[in-house]
Amino acid sequence: MKRAYWVVAIGAASAGLLVLQACSDGGGNDDGGTDAASDTSQQNDATKQDVSTNDVSTNDVVADAIADASDGACPSSWMDLPDASNLVPDGGLPPLIMHTAASGTQNYVCTAQNGDAGTTYAWVFVGPQANLDDCNAQLVGHHFASEAGATAPEWQTLDQSYVIAAKQLAYTADASAVPWLLLKETSNGGSGTIAKTLYIQRLFTTGGIAPTATCDANTVNNTSNVPYTADYYFYGQ
Repeated sequence: MKRAYWVVAIGAASAGLLVLQACSDGGGNDDGGTDAASDTSQQNDATKQDVSTNDVSTNDVVADAIADASDGACPSSWMDLPDASNLVPDGGLPPLIMHTAASGTQNYVCTAQNGDAGTTYAWVFVGPQANLDDCNAQLVGHHFASEAGATAPEWQTLDQSYVIAAKQLAYTADASAVPWLLLKETSNGGSGTIAKTLYIQRLFTTGGIAPTATCDANTVNNTSNVPYTADYYFYGQ
């Protein structure tokens, strides 16, 4: 989705440059319409003056078009509310304040567990490790397990603002991907937008589920970092 927006923005800018170039050529043709009865030297001077004026005007407009294409602004649809009514707290969600796209890994370790039935082995989730990007695929933060562990994931933006949250609800939209989640803020810090977060939705996930590789006495303590992507929607005041 974010790459599509970037392509649209660049395409619009390129189209604009083509139109501007065509207009500039047309202006040159108009400059050739000087009265034939005018003095030849005056005609040449006037033509040079007109061309110079047109060049400055066209360059200014082209520069503005390039600036508009690279100003990093997100389309309004980037902040559209997602369709995830089954992941909403009682009383509803506060306003959407930020949307990021994550890519990284969900990390697991092969662990031995002792119980009444003896020792068993299983892959245990230890936390995510992901980059958070804006609509233009520009890095805005990171996602990882907080010091409290995998049950207390943290999101931190480049201004060092952060939010830590705990899972409230889960929904499996695709068995081949980690579930969609609703999480509630448990602590935050900093002065950036993300520090105002009250709820987070993890949606549109791909990958990240526990590995199917063997976990036994021979592989205990082995780690497996499984690629995943997701969209994170932050709600707050």
